[in-house]
Amino acid sequence: MKLQADAAFKAGVVILVTLVSAYLIGLSYSYWWDELLSVSQAQLGVSEMFTKTILIDVHPPLYPFLLKIWVALFGISEIATRSLSFIFALGALLVFQHNLTQLTHNALERGLSVLFFVCAWPFLFYGNEVRSYSLLLFLSTVCY
Repeated sequence: MKLQADAAFKAGVVILVTLVSAYLIGLSYSYWWDELLSVSQAQLGVSEMFTKTILIDVHPPLYPFLLKIWVALFGISEIATRSLSFIFALGALLVFQHNLTQLTHNALERGLSVLFFVCAWPFLFYGNEVRSYSLLLFLSTVCY
């Protein structure tokens, strides 16, 4: 019975944080400077994107190429572009939960770890930004 309550609590926290994060994507607030860079990159041609922005940027080049494909499929709106990062953040959460089940059988430890993960700055803030940070969070959880 206690195990079911723990699982329900953990699922409730994850669902709540996911809904709050998804709600934040829907709020219409302007792109900030770095997001404008990402959105502008996604609208360039591939060779122009590579030579004019990626070679001089300090961030890894995978995200701009993925964003370019994403924008071609779903458009350039704030919700569309920010949803790519949201999907990477959710993917990171799923991979993190999967890794936890293999690392520990302690339900309290898993629950607190998931709670910490979904309340951490990279998940909450960067999961809604048109930048590469949520992709990096996802890749770091996959590589763990």
